[in-house]
Amino acid sequence: ARKAVEINNRKKVKYGDEIAFNVLAQCYWLKNDFQSAKQNLELSIQRVENADNISNNMYYRLGVCSEVLGDRAGAVETYKKVKPVNDKDRAWDTFNYRKGRERISAPLSDTDLDLIKAQNEVSMKHYDRAMELFGRVLQSGSTDQRALALYGMQQTYFNQEKHDSSLAIHSDLAQVRPPAETWIIPHSYFLAGQSLEKQGKKSEAIDAFEMIEEFDDYDFQQSLENRADRELERMNSGS
Repeated sequence: ARKAVEINNRKKVKYGDEIAFNVLAQCYWLKNDFQSAKQNLELSIQRVENADNISNNMYYRLGVCSEVLGDRAGAVETYKKVKPVNDKDRAWDTFNYRKGRERISAPLSDTDLDLIKAQNEVSMKHYDRAMELFGRVLQSGSTDQRALALYGMQQTYFNQEKHDSSLAIHSDLAQVRPPAETWIIPHSYFLAGQSLEKQGKKSEAIDAFEMIEEFDDYDFQQSLENRADRELERMNSGS
């Protein structure tokens, strides 16, 4: 991405800057370097010719970066820029619209920040640090925050192929009913189905995938149901 910026400075490639700076911003976000992420998000947004093309993800993350760096007022102004989405194929924009609107009245807490950092550590495969942060959330978080932490732990164990541990976390999580983050539980069943299949427990895996149909009206519902249907079709066909 830095090389792309360098080339664009010389050749002025149309759209080159906004993409390169956005990629840099996402990289710094995953590294929990919120100062650098903010700088690059701002540079990317400045270079977008049509403001309608700025994603809710960019606005939401820029708002979070501003809050982390102590600018709550600037963060609120940024959160207000998220746009409602009616297209079900743009699930992430829908999700970030909801999160941005929530954040206007609910300032980022230390626990929220621990969750963001932990999720980034999982993406970076820094699993020990992620588990430490998730554990901290479990000690003091709300029901939604604890559910997010448990799902993060389930993912972490799954990524490490520790399927017994991942399924144990799922068993705890399946008893939780987060009031806002309702998407977590059906996604937990999907991850459990994957673990069970890897353990050779086909019928139990099918049961887990079928449980997803019991849930409705949650973020990413269409994409998750499509993924579950594909898994069930594959497993039931014996392939």
